[in-house]
Amino acid sequence: MEISIHDQDRHPVWSGCPSPALVNLASRCGNDRRAIYSKLIEDWPLFLRDAQQRDRAMNANSFSSSLTTNFLILGATTVASSKFAALKMFSRDVMPDPFKPLATGVMKYVTTPQTAAGVITGGVGNTPASYESANDTITPVNITVNQYTQPFAVTNTDLNSGIRLNDLVVANMANLGVKINSLMMANIKSANYSTLSPIISTAGAFGFSFTQQLWGLLKKANRKHLMLDGPYFAKLINIPTLFQPTPVVPGSSWENLIGYDYVTLHTEWSAAGANIIGFGCDPQAMGVIAGLPLIDSPAIPGGILSQATGMLLGIDIPIAVYAWFNVTTRTYWASYDMMFGANALDTTIGCVIASGTPT
Repeated sequence: MEISIHDQDRHPVWSGCPSPALVNLASRCGNDRRAIYSKLIEDWPLFLRDAQQRDRAMNANSFSSSLTTNFLILGATTVASSKFAALKMFSRDVMPDPFKPLATGVMKYVTTPQTAAGVITGGVGNTPASYESANDTITPVNITVNQYTQPFAVTNTDLNSGIRLNDLVVANMANLGVKINSLMMANIKSANYSTLSPIISTAGAFGFSFTQQLWGLLKKANRKHLMLDGPYFAKLINIPTLFQPTPVVPGSSWENLIGYDYVTLHTEWSAAGANIIGFGCDPQAMGVIAGLPLIDSPAIPGGILSQATGMLLGIDIPIAVYAWFNVTTRTYWASYDMMFGANALDTTIGCVIASGTPT
């Protein structure tokens, strides 16, 4: 999984107030996050010393919090693990309650029958008794929101043994990613999406005929999205692969490919129903709430907690990054945090793809 600070076209590279040294670094690297991260690793002692001197000059803490937090974000930019579908695979972006993010979200699911039964007919010799007739049905779908935190730390002994916080980024980002993914995948079961018949095929037999079958099943979808595990996704790759369209996320997802609005590689299905290795849907098949936890910055004494925000690249989920220092144990701590919840929404417009009989 990867993380970026912000969309590069809309937001600056650094979060907070970067030092002149960091601004100069970004300029020299053309704001390329991977190049910036490589230079940070190469010249980390120099940047750290500069930040600490500026901290002391301002009578602030000596943890160099702004530099450290930005470094954690940039470090995660370079890592890779399981490939996950972006949030746009499912329903429109919905943020948590801004005042109380842990509040259960309620999505309005309009289930009014679309059979023309409620249409009023008027004409010569046929004047309706009333033009006021409503027959709409709205079903609330609750989405439980929780805060998910992945902490990690470097002790004084670790630090003096050559371990750094950025050494732990890969495993901890991947672990949080698997957790968030499991919350979404837990809803993808044949019992939830039973309106459309499942598509069952082995990886060896899978091919374009099955994506055509799925396209037909999703005939009512306003947008058609498809996510597949690696061995199945590979059967859709052009031969030779040099003619494959450039992906939106390198090696992971495409837009407007093989008749679908969004096609993506997804490699973690352990929380889904048995034998399920793919899912085709309209985005409204699943409701998702994702956002940042609240933090009362003015109430935190002494600037002991540094914070920044970012986006999970590819998944496009907002995330908070925290860093702090425990003076008693001399331990450097960091965490990635987010508010998240998911639930099946429009179950009539999702279709599971399975290697065998799905559950």
